[in-house]
Amino acid sequence: MRISSEMLITQAEATGFRTDILEKVGLLIHLLEALRSRSQDVGINHHSLQLTAKLKTT
Repeated sequence: MRISSEMLITQAEATGFRTDILEKVGLLIHLLEALRSRSQDVGINHHSLQLTAKLKTT
């Protein structure tokens, strides 16, 4: 997800959040998307993680 400076300014004005905070949120969203994409590449998903956690607890 790419967020333009204009979009950040508009969202900051509409929500009352500071632009620098919204920039950090955008970076975190980008990081999460990259991690999700990478986990899908190696066949890891939410359900397999739940199954692994259940197996470790039993």
